[in-house]
Amino acid sequence: MWVNGMVSKKREEKALFLWGMAVGFICFLPMFGVKIVDVTYDAWIFQGDIDLRQHYIGWCHFRTSDWHFPLGMIDSLSYPYSVSVIWTDSIPLFALFFKLFRGILPETFQYLGLFTFLSFGLQGGLSAVLLRQVTDKKAVCMCGVFPFVLSFPILKRCFYHTALSAQWILVLALFIWFSGVTHADRKKKMLLWGGMSVLCVLIHSYFIPMTALIMVADFAEDYWKQREWKSSLFGFAAFVSAGLLTLFALGAFTGAVNTDYGLGGFNSNLNTLFNPLDHGALLKELPLATDFQYEGFGYLGAGILLLLMASVVFLVKHLVSEKITVRAIMEKHRRAVLMLAVMLVFFAAALYPEISLNEKILFRIPVPLALMKLFGFFRSNGRFIMPVVYLLMTAAMGIAGRFAGKRILPLLLTVCILLQAADLSGEYKKNREQYANPPQEYESALLQEEVANALSEYRHFVMMYDDVTDMMEVEYCAYRLGMTNNRFYYARDIDAQVETSLKAYRQAVYAGCAEKDCVFLFDEASYEEMKESGLYFCEVGDFIFGTVEPMEGKK
Repeated sequence: MWVNGMVSKKREEKALFLWGMAVGFICFLPMFGVKIVDVTYDAWIFQGDIDLRQHYIGWCHFRTSDWHFPLGMIDSLSYPYSVSVIWTDSIPLFALFFKLFRGILPETFQYLGLFTFLSFGLQGGLSAVLLRQVTDKKAVCMCGVFPFVLSFPILKRCFYHTALSAQWILVLALFIWFSGVTHADRKKKMLLWGGMSVLCVLIHSYFIPMTALIMVADFAEDYWKQREWKSSLFGFAAFVSAGLLTLFALGAFTGAVNTDYGLGGFNSNLNTLFNPLDHGALLKELPLATDFQYEGFGYLGAGILLLLMASVVFLVKHLVSEKITVRAIMEKHRRAVLMLAVMLVFFAAALYPEISLNEKILFRIPVPLALMKLFGFFRSNGRFIMPVVYLLMTAAMGIAGRFAGKRILPLLLTVCILLQAADLSGEYKKNREQYANPPQEYESALLQEEVANALSEYRHFVMMYDDVTDMMEVEYCAYRLGMTNNRFYYARDIDAQVETSLKAYRQAVYAGCAEKDCVFLFDEASYEEMKESGLYFCEVGDFIFGTVEPMEGKK
């Protein structure tokens, strides 16, 4: 043991948690810089991925929308339709919290940098205490934090699918399982897993099925040991009911969003655990069978792969030398058996329905209609590889901590960390170049003083064409100008409703009864279709404006 008998395990965990948080913060700052944590600075967001802009602009319009019930509704992104903030992936927990203070917030306020910064800290803190559940070796608990914090799946999601960078939720779920809250403490079990369900909805709903399976493993271990199922039933009921109530309160079941998506559209590849794609610097990138299998990215990193191989050797050697039978493993190592089962289920779920290796699809498993209806919402099922990554990391470090010799363990950990760091070098350089020296300010022709003054007489933007990049610019400027827009890029589409409203707008324009407070936006193709409609047109930057009456100061 690395602590004396006078110090409790709880005290150890607190110290480890603080250590892990410090590691997380220290790892974040050199890679991404300090500037993006500044909540009053947003120009860097518009240099990033379209999805990053989606998250931010969703929050911008949510903060200015009236309070409704359900609480998460946004009424200005797809006017006249209201859509939940869930579908902009704007991290509802932060969106709701900061909306409470919108009266005192500055006009420019972004929390994406702050959220990711805090996520790095929580990933570090929780991984440290998770490792304490599987080993009492100080070196493992302290050094093992680094691969968790800088895991490749997290870096893949940072400032792309920002909410999914909060993979500390998965580490927290594993910690709840491994910390061993027994069936006897039924209320605590209900509160923990019910709260976990609420947290998942408030961050990102894709974490719900991931944490649900970990919860089932926790309950299965309880039953295996105690033959008691009632507490598990109550815990499961708390998880489901709390999640559904939170989804309802945020408006997930309200509005025009199309949730009828196919399962397996974005699955994983059999090579995912050792395929760095373009993120690792040491191993060769392997091909994928489809363009969308990047969603199932689960690369472990060269250092963790080495540690995992060494741990397998240590474990096999121990089993052989001690002549441990399968029956003995089932009786004495139930958690290890459940960990393996959970990993296999998650891995199979990530691969489903087309099983592929590199560019070749080996075979396809039919998707039953009932399964499609039940799980069709989670079309990016390749993301289910993420819990496998953390289970493998935890298992490798736990096995090494137990079976590696006192001389071998420090050397093994050192080589593992150095290899992992070398593999991460390219990702570090790429992120630093993109985020450490961001642009000074955001510019748009729509926000120039003359244009902004002219637009002050109008209430609505109506985009007559579909272009995601232009849409993001228009939506952000609509927020800054206090206007609405008719279309937005959501996690799930409302295309049918948008087309219905556009048809009504076109009919009104040709009938001469279009609303005077609307500014219709065209690209070249849509302008050619409606240039004889009777609207007054003018060019503003790359946009073509159409209005019922001539826009003041524009020809």
